[in-house]
Amino acid sequence: MIVAKNIYCYFFLKQELKKHNIIRKYETIVNGIIKSNDIINFPIKRIYKKNNVCMNVHPSGKSAITKIFVKNIFKNYTYLKILLKTGRTHQIRVHLSYIKHSIIGDQIYKNYINNINNNKFYETKINKIIKRQALHAYCVKFMHPFYKIFIKLNVVLPNDINNLINFLKNVNI
Repeated sequence: MIVAKNIYCYFFLKQELKKHNIIRKYETIVNGIIKSNDIINFPIKRIYKKNNVCMNVHPSGKSAITKIFVKNIFKNYTYLKILLKTGRTHQIRVHLSYIKHSIIGDQIYKNYINNINNNKFYETKINKIIKRQALHAYCVKFMHPFYKIFIKLNVVLPNDINNLINFLKNVNI
């Protein structure tokens, strides 16, 4: 998250985002096997459901582009690095769910197509390890509005996602 301290910075950063000059990178673990790097390019539109705002792939939606890079493959799960080219609400979650590889722990955009053969014992263990979406923003890079230098911020993976990765590496699900 980037917060502007004044109106000049706000409009500068808003313009940088519109020009796709702000780099945002994520890591996630998804259901199912994704074998190769890919670009997910489907428009996203806001839909309304019972006091809840959700997003959906829709032909009349706004352009949304997500680049995915396979970092590791486990049995029935894939560890991905993600680079956003656009920034729609819930874009990563919507795109991954649309291609039938929802994020572990995502209760809104989950799909079960890839989980049919999973052992319930391991699903229970995974739910104990991580009690949220297995999605983490690890890098943001942007031009400083006043000093005109690039700022790059990196954050390590949180313990729960690291524990999930270690669990998936060490068991044959």
